[in-house]
Amino acid sequence: MGSSGINAEYMGSSGINAEYMGSSGINAEYMGVQPSFNTTQYISKRWYIQQQMNIVYLPESQNYCVNAKYTKAPDRIHVCNYANADKVNGAVEASGELICAYVKDERSPAKLSVGPCKLFRERALFYGPYWVLAYDEDEGYALVSGGQPTMYTPDGCQTGTGVNHSGLWIFTRAQVGDPALISKVRGIAKQQGFDLSVLRNVTQAGCTYYNQNC
Repeated sequence: MGSSGINAEYMGSSGINAEYMGSSGINAEYMGVQPSFNTTQYISKRWYIQQQMNIVYLPESQNYCVNAKYTKAPDRIHVCNYANADKVNGAVEASGELICAYVKDERSPAKLSVGPCKLFRERALFYGPYWVLAYDEDEGYALVSGGQPTMYTPDGCQTGTGVNHSGLWIFTRAQVGDPALISKVRGIAKQQGFDLSVLRNVTQAGCTYYNQNC
């Protein structure tokens, strides 16, 4: 484990797994997650999304003022996602108390699963992966993937774009992210083997985050 926060268990000197290589030369089998992950610390404050992948429930038209807040409950974590549509402080898109998460295996707490709270009892069937690949509270960043990438491009690997097993995000604690920090997290994602072309900027400057309902 280096200072970058990348799991070294399956990584070669290039930062890409040398044992399980796809035809593109990118790791297809094991995507490292953040070791020694502290869930309580991670969910203690709001995260502001600086870049994200467009997926079915996160169209590019909602890349404004995106943030997420997590609240611990006895048997789950409540997730509140917030965004504005079409412009800064535009129409509010917020999940309220509809989304929940949990840690599937306490031996790997950085691998969470997320889905509708109403299906929590059936979570093993209906929830999708939410993996924290890299996280540093002191520097105020996190790199999150919707699980193991399964698609290959000449520039790296990608997740799907559906409801589950999809997405790539760069989070910061600061509302408006430091370009140098965002660049650093992009570098971590590249080392993990991701295709960075999927990431789109999220506008945070000027956001008031009204009516968050969370």
